[in-house]
Amino acid sequence: MWRKSVPVAYILWFFLGILGVHQFYLRRNHHAFFLWATLGGIAGIGWLRDLFYIPTYVAAANESEEYMSELNELKSKKKVPDQGVCRWAASVALGYIFAILMYAVLWSDHLNERYVNTIIVLAHTFGALGVYIPNNEGHKAVSLGWCILGAYATLPLTIMYGEDYLFYGPLVSSSVASYKMYWKNEQSTQGFCIRALYVLAISIIYLGLLSTAIYYNATITTKGETVPLREAVQNFFNSKAWKETKETLSQLYNYYTHHGWRALWEEFLTAFDPQGEAHAYEVLGLNKSVTLKELKATYKSLALKYHPDKEKQEAKKKEMADKFMEIQKAYDILLKLKKERTQKQEL
Repeated sequence: MWRKSVPVAYILWFFLGILGVHQFYLRRNHHAFFLWATLGGIAGIGWLRDLFYIPTYVAAANESEEYMSELNELKSKKKVPDQGVCRWAASVALGYIFAILMYAVLWSDHLNERYVNTIIVLAHTFGALGVYIPNNEGHKAVSLGWCILGAYATLPLTIMYGEDYLFYGPLVSSSVASYKMYWKNEQSTQGFCIRALYVLAISIIYLGLLSTAIYYNATITTKGETVPLREAVQNFFNSKAWKETKETLSQLYNYYTHHGWRALWEEFLTAFDPQGEAHAYEVLGLNKSVTLKELKATYKSLALKYHPDKEKQEAKKKEMADKFMEIQKAYDILLKLKKERTQKQEL
């Protein structure tokens, strides 16, 4: 097993710490998930805290002789490990997020009382899972059963008074976990791929719940009117803009099947007109087949017509000056491109 490095851990913490990458590197999978799921451990607080704990985490990951000696001495003194304020707060926060997300996903105004109670039970269960994750890290662990039992203790309160009391589920669950924690004999020795798949799986579940909750509960305000997000999305897919987008994507795909990726990329760049060529032709009222002689003649004609010195009124003089500068710029672009292409043809 590769030994972990303090400098590497700090580099990962500095650049990707908000996403918990440094914790994943140190084989602390649940800690890594908590960091990214809560934007750096509740808006960056957990990320900043890790600045002072990384050397300890590295020693734990490497199971250094000094760290293991201190750990064994602690085990002999305390049969039940201390949960710690930070771990307790993290488990309450993640548990409450999980509970709220599950409730928001399943809730509907059309459900009868029987289903509402079922939703509350599921929300408390998922909240218990959120409590379980931060409490199972390193050499400390707790049973999921105790987390669920603690969350269920507040079920009557939520059923009687509503979802505003969901918070008490994770609160009690985390407190129960603090009394029922136990020492693990050794840390997880799973390989990188297994750990990555595990974190990816719980992340997909979390993102699925988060996006679904937003879709069904968020609203947007336009022109002073509030519209549910799900209705706005459905209206967008029925809009003219979406139909035109689909048509454009279909045309691009057909172009790719006939001409290949290179030609498609060139067509894509042309559509965005990075050199301003298409706009320049439009300003001068010309097309791509125009000769150099015709380009110069058109430029002279337009420059004479829109020269600001011909206008006496100040308001219109500024308008004429802007138009004159636009014509000048368009001419310069096309003249430069035509000369460059002519030189390439002569080589």
